[in-house]
Amino acid sequence: MKASVVIPLLQGGLYIRDCLQSLQQQSEQPAIIVVNNGSSDDGPGIVRREFPDAALLDFARPLGFAGAVNAGIQAALTATEPPDVVIALNQDTVVDPGWLAAMMSAFADPAVGLAGCLARFPDGQIQHAGGTLIEPLWYGRNRHSLDDPAPIHYLAALALGMRVTTLDQIGLFDEGFFPAYYEDVDLCLRALARGWRIELVAAATLIHHEGALQQTSPRHTYMLERQRWRLLLKHRSLAELHEIVFPAEYALLQERAETGISDSLRAAYLQAILALPEIGRQRGWTTGEINAIRGRLIELRSEAIARERTSRITGLQQALHSHVLPYASAPAATDERVMVETVTLPPATLQDSAEAPSRGDHPATIAKDNEQGIDDTGVSAVIDLPQQSINSKRPPFQPGACPPVAIVILTWNGLALTQRCLTSLRANTRDVAYRFIVVDNGSTDGTVEWLRDQPDVTLIANSENRGFAAGVNQGIAAAPPDHDVLLLNNDTEIIEESWLAHLRDVANSHPDYGIVGCLLLFPNGLLQHAGTYMPQHNFWGYQIGGGEPFIGQYPGIREVEGVTGACMYIRRDVIATIGGLDETYFSYYEDTDYCLRAMQAGFKVVCTGGARVVHHENSSTKLNNADWWRMFSHGQRVFLSKWRDYYRQRYRYGL
Repeated sequence: MKASVVIPLLQGGLYIRDCLQSLQQQSEQPAIIVVNNGSSDDGPGIVRREFPDAALLDFARPLGFAGAVNAGIQAALTATEPPDVVIALNQDTVVDPGWLAAMMSAFADPAVGLAGCLARFPDGQIQHAGGTLIEPLWYGRNRHSLDDPAPIHYLAALALGMRVTTLDQIGLFDEGFFPAYYEDVDLCLRALARGWRIELVAAATLIHHEGALQQTSPRHTYMLERQRWRLLLKHRSLAELHEIVFPAEYALLQERAETGISDSLRAAYLQAILALPEIGRQRGWTTGEINAIRGRLIELRSEAIARERTSRITGLQQALHSHVLPYASAPAATDERVMVETVTLPPATLQDSAEAPSRGDHPATIAKDNEQGIDDTGVSAVIDLPQQSINSKRPPFQPGACPPVAIVILTWNGLALTQRCLTSLRANTRDVAYRFIVVDNGSTDGTVEWLRDQPDVTLIANSENRGFAAGVNQGIAAAPPDHDVLLLNNDTEIIEESWLAHLRDVANSHPDYGIVGCLLLFPNGLLQHAGTYMPQHNFWGYQIGGGEPFIGQYPGIREVEGVTGACMYIRRDVIATIGGLDETYFSYYEDTDYCLRAMQAGFKVVCTGGARVVHHENSSTKLNNADWWRMFSHGQRVFLSKWRDYYRQRYRYGL
C-alpha cells in the first residue's frame, strides 16, 4: 500500500526540520506534502532549502487545520500514483523508527478505516493513547495508558492515518471546525457511523511537542467550546440534545459563572446558533425542530449574559456601606504642567473634537521604554498625585436634562487617524451641542500643527507623553462646568448620526446612569465591546461580546461592571462626585478603575445597544512601536494594589 503524509505548517520553524528528518529515517519513504498554512516565519523556507523532495503548497492565509489537511489530501489524490492511505501529521512531532510501517500495518485489515498512534511527551510520558468523549457534554479526554479501561471514541489527528476509500464514503475533514479542534473527533464519529473501525496502533510511536500551535491562539478555551458545540449539533440526536445535553449544559454554565469564566460558553452559544441552520438541514431536521434547538441555545446565551453581569455586579452597588473605599486620586481641574496652546472656544455651536483611547489601545498613553511617568519598581513611585476623596453628597439630578458635551480626545502621533475621526464626528453628529478638546501627548508627526489650524478644536499640547489618565484629566479640566464629558479614541470612526444624542439621553434618563458606553465594532463588522468585566481567573479585563459576529445582540440598556475608555460618556455629577481618572495608572486599567469608583459612589455603569462606533483597535500601538506589555503589566499591578482586597471580599479570590 502506498502512503502520503500531509503536514500543515503554521509558524512551525522550530519544529518542521526535526519532523521531516524523522520521516526521512523511515525504512520506506512516503510522499510528503507540507501545506504552508499562512506562516510568516522561516518554516516554509526550511522546507524549500533542506527538503527538496517534499512538496510544498503555499497559502498566504491560514486555512485552519482541517482546510490545510484537506488541501494536502486533494493534492495527493491528483498525483500520478495516488496513495491508498493519507496520514495527517502535526508539524511538532518526531516519529520513531518503524512508525510508518506500524501505521500501515493496521490497514491490512480491510475493516479499519482510520488508524492512530501512541504519542508521548518529550519527557516520555504518554500523552495520547486514543481519546474518550466524556458524557454528557462530550469534552474530550486523552487516554494516558494502553491499559486505560475507557473506550476509544476518537483518535487524535496529530498523527491520523486515513484510508482513501473511507474518505470517499464519509468525506474529508469538516472545515467548519476552523481554525482547529474536534475536527478529528468528528471524522472518527462519521467513520464509525458508516461501519468502519478506528484502531490505535500501539507499535506506532512518536514524540509530540504539544502547544506549538496553541501558542498562536490566545482564544484557546473559546475555540474548544465552540467546536464542542458544533460536534454536539452534528452527532447528538434531537432527544439527546433536549433531554441530556441542555440540562447538563445549564448546570455547567452555572458553575462557570460562579467562578467568572462563563464568557467562552456565551460566545460558543452564539456560534452554535449561527451554525445551526446548515447543520440542521444536513441532518434532515424540520424547521420546527431547528427552531426548538435554537430556542434552547438562545436561553443558554441569555442566561450566560445575565450571569456574567450579576456575578460581577453583585455587591458593587452597596460597597459604600460595607467596604472601605480604595485610594482615589483623580485630580480634577488643575495642573501646573498644562499648556493650553489654543484656548479660543468656537461660538455658540460648541462643536469641537476629542479622544480617549480604550484600555486596549491608548494612543496618547502608550509610552516607549524609559519614558517619563512609568516606574516598574513599584506602583508607589509612579506619579506624585494630589489626593482627592469622594464627595459624600452627589449633586441633585435633573431628569431629562440636555447638557452640551465636551468630547475629549487624546493624540500621540497618528495624524491620519485623528483626521478620519474628526471628519466622521463632524459629518455624523447631530441634535446635540458639543465641543472638541484634544490633548496631544508629544506628537512629532505634524498632528499638533494640523490641530492648531482647526477652528473648532481646543488644543492642549504637552511636550511629552503624560499618559492616558493625566491627559484625560487635562481635557476634563478644560471642559466647561456645565458640560458632560465624552472620552473618545482618535482611532474611532462615527457611523451613526444619533450616537452622541443617544448616549446623552441614556445618561440623563436615570439618576444612577452616571457612565454610559456603547457597542464598539471592529472595521470588519465583528463586535468588539458591549461592556467589560474583570475575569477572576486572570484579571486581564474582558470585553463582553468581543470577536462575535454582530447580529444585533446586546440591545437595550444593560448594567455592566465597566465600559472602555475608547468611548465613555461621563455625566457631570460623576466628575463632581469622584473627580477624574487616577493618574497612577499612566495607561491601561484606569477606565475600569474609574467605573468601579463610580459604582462605589452609588452610580451605575451601563452599556447601550442603541449607539455603535467603529474602533480601529491597536492602531497607535503599532504606529508608535510602543511597549504594550510594559504598559499593560504596570496598569495591572496598580489595579491589583488598589482592588485586591475588594475582590477578595466580594468574590473570595485567592490572589
